[in-house]
Formats: sequence, structure tokens, C-alpha cells
Amino acid sequence: MENKMNGNEQQTDIEDEENIIIICFDPNNEFNDHIEDLKLQINDSVIFYSELELCINFIKSIEDTTIFLIISPSSISQLNNFNQIKNIFLFDISNNSNECLSFEDSKIIGIFDKFDLLLTAIKKQINLIEKKMSRCCFFDQIQYENKDLSKQSDSFLWHQLFPDVLLHLSSDQQFENVDQSILQQFPWINDYEPNEAVRLFMKYPSLRELINKALKNEDIKQLYMLRYFLRDLIQNLQFGKENRIVYRTMFISRSEFNQIQEHNGKLIMMKEFLTANTDRSSCHASSTKQITVLFEIELNKNSIFADLELSDQETILFNLNSTFRIDNIQPHDQLWIIKLISVNDGQIIKQKYIDDTRRQFEDLSISIIFGKLICDMSQWNQSQIYFEYLLNNRSHTEDLARVEHGLGQAYHWKGEWNQSRIYYDRSYERMMKNEPVRIKDSAVILSDIGEILYLQGQTEESFNFHTKALAIRMKYCSPYHPHIAISLHNIGLIFRIRRQDDEALVFSQQAILIQEKYYDLFHVDIGTSLT
Repeated sequence: MENKMNGNEQQTDIEDEENIIIICFDPNNEFNDHIEDLKLQINDSVIFYSELELCINFIKSIEDTTIFLIISPSSISQLNNFNQIKNIFLFDISNNSNECLSFEDSKIIGIFDKFDLLLTAIKKQINLIEKKMSRCCFFDQIQYENKDLSKQSDSFLWHQLFPDVLLHLSSDQQFENVDQSILQQFPWINDYEPNEAVRLFMKYPSLRELINKALKNEDIKQLYMLRYFLRDLIQNLQFGKENRIVYRTMFISRSEFNQIQEHNGKLIMMKEFLTANTDRSSCHASSTKQITVLFEIELNKNSIFADLELSDQETILFNLNSTFRIDNIQPHDQLWIIKLISVNDGQIIKQKYIDDTRRQFEDLSISIIFGKLICDMSQWNQSQIYFEYLLNNRSHTEDLARVEHGLGQAYHWKGEWNQSRIYYDRSYERMMKNEPVRIKDSAVILSDIGEILYLQGQTEESFNFHTKALAIRMKYCSPYHPHIAISLHNIGLIFRIRRQDDEALVFSQQAILIQEKYYDLFHVDIGTSLT
């Protein structure tokens, strides 16, 4: 599909790197011995404050930057309420505050009495954020055909599933829930022709930035508000009909480049609507702050894109789940040339994930599967937001019992067990009122309620729920269904609490036997049963 653009609508490459600032608030000079080590071993900005007011003023001045805060336990009440702070690390050399502190604040990573442990925790969190904020995600395609992918939880699957979910959620033809700030920037967004979506996307750099940033951050709220425009954008992209080479220059961080090198020969996907040019000479650029890479992309019939005429050059706009294999990485002058080949492995992996999930949960819609994936990725707030949208959007049909169960799981993993129980009970009641009664489906609700009760120390009531779930699963599921193993494992845990070790061992061994039979290869559930 060709779209002609005028000369003022060209794409621009922007150096965009997520910054992390580490603030150390140390009014009593307890951390003096470690200041230089911290600066040497952490590449990100490290700032020290001894005066509370100066520290607070600096935190308030920060926007669009991730803040890690290092403080002593005695100072936490003064600084833990700022939204700008992502993570809090409590450094307690005296090691005498552990018993009096609560971990209800989800920002608290831990209490550390040794500097090396603190440093390791900070580096781990930096690595997690860098992976999340990277514009790329990866997948090791080796032997995935023989693996069960139902518990796979990563950004690669998120971005593979999202276009399908998007088309499902925008199947009604009504614009709603568009944020006023979006309407102010793009007043035409409620009144445009669907076939104009590609042209408009390329015309407004601020719109491209808004959408691509939301995709990179996997921001459900923002993407849901833009779902109709995104639907039209995707539907205006087509499969390619000829082989050719296109090029794209990017400025990436050292951590992103290291990830690409580590995944040489593996699959890569950009967490955005990627653009590229047919003219290599138009891609010459350099950066003094970041690593300059030139992606040399081989297109074929697996490629989905739109052809655009931007000024004097032809530009390609890829679909957001376009998948490539990293074929080669070579240095050249002041940049790195990374050769990519368009492949359809992403679609195959996505379908296998869906099929493996439906082997365990029959008839799950793509929207429920996506919500389950978000929860499995430990993005519990995003999962909650997503399922709330499904629950409140009556313009398309959803399995509301499954939606309420998804909300219950989000609260469950957040540790908000009372709220979780409310949604589990609603889901169970809805299943019991269904015609016919959904006995088989109710087992997962009973099992999850049993898990909450176990966490709350109500082991005998938990035992009753798990035995009910097991009875249903034994009746309705195949003998080697993994959900039977889950029930056996949970009952075994309660026998262990009761100190009935022989019974606990029997149930645990039965669970492992089923899991080994079902999964063939080692699986995370087998690891759980072995602990």
C-alpha cells in the first residue's frame, strides 16, 4: 500500500534513553565509607543528600526519570510517598530494624546490612528496568516446538498477542474513553477516515512518539484509549510481495546493544511501529552519547508493512509485531551493522502459546489469554487495569466470570487478598448461576480461594477448598492434566504443615509424576513441586 507524504512529514530519529537516578539520603553520614564505591560501580547518576528539604525539592523537580532511593529505615516515613520514586533500598548497617518494619510498601526492595548485597540488588533492578525500557525484545526459537509455552511470560509474547487483542477490543465502532489530553492534541481523532490512519500516523511526530512510548512501556491505559486508531493503522498494513533490503539507523544504549549481541541468531522484535528507508545513504548519522547501529533488514513475503513516499525517499512502516532473525553483527567505521531477516516465527510462537494455554483452559478468548499473560509477567497493576476495562466495556461480549477471576488473580498476586476474594466469589457465583452450571471451570476458582486461605493461615478451610477442586478435576479432566497436579501439590503443602510427612510426600510425588508426563521437559511447575 502506497501513501504519499509531503516534505514536511519526514520521520526523525531521536536519541531516547531511559535515565535512572540513584538518590542516597544520608543525614547522619552513615554511608560515607561507600560513596566512592557506589559511584564507581553504578553507571547511572548517583546523588547524595544530607538535608531533607534539598532532597525533597530535587525529587519534586524530576519528571520522566526513574528514581532509586537509598535511605536508612529511620528515614523512610519522610520520603516514601513520592510518585517519582520507583524503588526504595533500605541500608541498615546496624541491622536492628528488620523486625519493626513492614513491607506493605511495594516500592521497598529490601533491607540490606552489607554494601555488596545492596549493590547486587540495585544492579538487578537496573537490569530489569533496562530490559523493560528497551525498544527491543527477544525470543530463543530453538526447540520451542517441543516446549509448553503456557507459562512463558515475556514482552515478546505480549507484543505478538497485542494486535489480535486490539482488533478484538475495538470490534465495536464507537469511540469512547479517549483522554481529553489526546483530544486536545489530535482533535481529528474522533473524525477521520480509517484509510487515512497511516498518513496521519506519519504526519504527526507527537502521535508516533505517544503511541510508540505506550507500546514500549506496555501501557494498557494509554493503548486502550487509542485502540480504534491503532486498529485502523494495523488494518492498513499488508503483506509484502517482493524481496528487498531496507535500512534504519538507531541510537541505542550499551545495555540494549549487549542484549542484541547476546541474542545473535535469535529472534528480535521492536516494541514499536518500526520505520525504515529503502535508501541506505539516507541513514547516515552518529551519536556521541549512545551506540549507533544500522539495521539492514531483508524483507520477504513474511513482512507486513506499508509503503510510504516521504519527500525524495521511500519509507517502510512495519506492523508492530514484525519479527526478525538476527543474522549478523559487524562493526563498520563509527557504527555497527546489524543484519535482520524478516521471519514468520513470531506468528507460529504466538499460536503455540495460545494452543498450549487452551490445552489447560478450554475456550479462553484471546482477550482473557492476554490478561493472563500480563499477570504472569508480574505486571499486576496493568493486569488489574486491563481486566477492569473488560469488565466495564459492555460493547463486546466477554466471559465475565473469567474477567472477574482475572481481577481476583491480579489482587491475589498484589497481596490484597480480601479484594481478591471478593472477585473470586463473584466469579464462582456467576459460574454457578450459568445454564448449564460450569462445574469444571469452577475448580480453578476453588483452588485459588484455597491458596488465599493458605496464605492467611486458615489451613483447614484451605484444605476443604483444595479437596473440592481436586474432586472436580479428577472427574472432568484427563488423568495427567496439570491442574490435577496443582491440587495435589497444594494438598501436600497442607499435610506438611500438619506434619503428616508421609501423606505430604505421596501427594507431592503424584503431582510431579503428572507434570513430568504432561510437560515432557523440565517446566516451572515441576520446579515448584520439587521445593
